[in-house]
Amino acid sequence: MVTGFIQAKTPGQKRHADRKEGPSGESPVFTMRLIAVMGAVCVAALALAAFGRLTGIGVQKLPVSETVVSRDIRVLDSGGGTILIENAADSAPVLKIGQGEGGFIRTVMRGMAHERMARGGGSSEPFRLALRADGRLTITDSFTGREIILDSFGGPNRAAFARLLPDAPQNKLTAAGAAATNGGTQ
Repeated sequence: MVTGFIQAKTPGQKRHADRKEGPSGESPVFTMRLIAVMGAVCVAALALAAFGRLTGIGVQKLPVSETVVSRDIRVLDSGGGTILIENAADSAPVLKIGQGEGGFIRTVMRGMAHERMARGGGSSEPFRLALRADGRLTITDSFTGREIILDSFGGPNRAAFARLLPDAPQNKLTAAGAAATNGGTQ
């Protein structure tokens, strides 16, 4: 019998390197074949997503509905944690949000402003808040083109933005707000 790190191979005995099991005698969880299959599935998914994006085949898009009422707004930092939302057309104040208030509006606008800054934009371009004919409430960044459908965040969060709209038909706001809180059914 040979001692040390290298064992002599006797007839009928296999060395550890020849076995398909791990050091404890168990078969490995991830075989090379399984890893190759998982890699192929990932590559296929990326290829199909790219194909859909480039050709439009298999991609579902929400139809663009007519705008019922909209307002272009700017969001300004007033210092001390206070933000001011103003009408972009005439710089008239629309809403003042104090420190610790308006968490949803702050979060959405901070995310949109961050993306705009990352793409080289500034604060001069307005955001468009719009109520659509189908009842959806959206906010769109005029610089990046990013649009967020606010209905998907629930009734109270939708209402936080809905109050910024001028002369919005209350029946559209109420019906769509109820749909947002009931899972989108009217």
